[in-house]
Amino acid sequence: MLIILVASVILFISEKLRVDLAAMLVLAALIFTGLLSPEKAFLGFASPAVVTVGAVFVISGAFLYSGLADLIARSNETLDKFSHL
Repeated sequence: MLIILVASVILFISEKLRVDLAAMLVLAALIFTGLLSPEKAFLGFASPAVVTVGAVFVISGAFLYSGLADLIARSNETLDKFSHL
């Protein structure tokens, strides 16, 4: 178990893999070593918090891909020029 922990920390810090892929590899390693049952491993995906975070990632990715994030940033810069605080 300590090897999986150390490997996961190294993967997250080094960013050799995307964070989501590293997390799935850690989850798979925990299942294949028998430290975690498949039922318990995937039980967390049913949590409303996990679904909400996933939805935020999808929506923010759509904003970036469509250019809406840049448009919002530019409009905030324009509004900031008129701020005298």
